[in-house]
Order: sequence, then C-alpha cells, then structure tokens
Amino acid sequence: AQVFDSLRHSDGALVAATLSGLYRSEGEQSWERGYRPPALSVAGSLADEAVLYAGVEAGICTSGDSGRSWEFRAVPATDSFLVAAIAVSPAEGETLYLGTLSYTGERGELYASRNGGETLRLLKTFEVPVNAVLVHPEKPSTVYAGTGAFYAPGTPGGVYRSVDGGRSWTSTR
Repeated sequence: AQVFDSLRHSDGALVAATLSGLYRSEGEQSWERGYRPPALSVAGSLADEAVLYAGVEAGICTSGDSGRSWEFRAVPATDSFLVAAIAVSPAEGETLYLGTLSYTGERGELYASRNGGETLRLLKTFEVPVNAVLVHPEKPSTVYAGTGAFYAPGTPGGVYRSVDGGRSWTSTR
C-alpha cells in the first residue's frame, strides 16, 4: 500500500496512514489494520500519548488506544475532500489543525479544534489544496500551511504563515 504519513509511537509501535487504511506495527513483521478507508495523515496528541489523530476521507479518525482502534468524525467541509494534513500545537491547551484538499483540486481548507476534533472552526479557505500543516516548535501560535496540487494538472501553491494561531494568514513568497 502507498504510505502517505507515519508516526513512531512512544511505545515503539509504528502507525502508518496508507492508501488502504490505517495500520499499526509492533514489530518488523506484523501489521494490523485498524481502519479500512484511505488515510493521508497521522499525528499524536501532546497531552495524552495514547491519543492519535488521522486524516481520512471526509473527516478524521481518533484513537484513544495508541492506534489499535479508530473512531471516525466527519469534518463539515463544503465539498468532497480528504483531510491531507494534521498538526498539533500546545497552544491554548492543545490545538489540532487540519488541512484539506478537494477531489477536484480546486480548493483547500484549514480548520482548528481545541477539543480533539469534536468541533471544528474554519480558519481559511484556499484556492488550492492544503497538503501540509506545521506548528513552529518554539512558537506554538505560529502555524504554516503548504498548498498546491501536485497531480495532473499541477496547480502552483505556496506557503502561508499565521503568527496568531490561525486568525490571520500571510503568504511567505
């Protein structure tokens, strides 16, 4: 399966977001699938090491048992999409950032959640997909969003930065 993202858990296990779902491996030889639909991203909670988040079609999955099982939560996007990127910030308790891409490649959205994805707030809509989200390791209110469509036909994007936790954004070009 095509691997889009992975995470080495504190217990030594590897969790992978793949074209055929979410997998967890506790050893080199065995992989257990915990969620079947495609997954593009995976991230861990900073507050609770057993909690993981994964970006999937039309929403996110959360795990409270280090990736052994997953629960789906829909994201209220305006069109068909995938959650392509997830980042976690220690700002304001813990903030989860989700970047989406539409199936058409013509838009992307960036959401924030302060309660583990139960409720989401739309931060920004882009004219191209959001493929990456990163939180500055020393400045948790500084968030970066990488945009663009890499599949044919490709659409140039850019890198955007927010220094106020996603309330305002500027292009870094």
